[in-house]
Amino acid sequence: MLGANSLIYFGMNSWIASYNQAIHASSLTPIVLAVLNTAQLPASIGVTFFAQRLAGRRWPFIVSGVICMLAITGWAMTPPTLEILWVTLLGGSSALVFTLGIALPPLLAKPTEVARLTGLTLSLTYCVAFVGPLLGGRLWDIFHLPLLAFLPVAVASVTLVVLGALLPSYAAFK
Repeated sequence: MLGANSLIYFGMNSWIASYNQAIHASSLTPIVLAVLNTAQLPASIGVTFFAQRLAGRRWPFIVSGVICMLAITGWAMTPPTLEILWVTLLGGSSALVFTLGIALPPLLAKPTEVARLTGLTLSLTYCVAFVGPLLGGRLWDIFHLPLLAFLPVAVASVTLVVLGALLPSYAAFK
């Protein structure tokens, strides 16, 4: 889940400027990037107040994935002037998933395996975050469609929903 989430966040950060330049909306880039990154702060802080009630539950990951799916669909299908709305949703949702997802290894692993699972999780997370924008750029190059740079973000959003649904039930963590 953290890999899909990081792909969403880093994929958007990677391609917003180039995409906006390609669609002749460069003037939106500074505010869109600022909002994407700033939206993470209130979401991260807000989730800490409810972290004990949310940690290990499926629904926050599923809801965040659905929000990301809606936002990337909105990004693709609406005028560039609405990019700020979509990145607000993407930034906030990705912050929620990261904050709750980072708490999963201690919940899922035996105490003697927490460090190993955390290390593996973070390693895979950043590998996925690297490969997603690379794949998006390749798709853009092959098909000459700037919007295809965001296809890995859309796939990651769906993956987030699926993996959230497959998370062991909260009762299993008790």
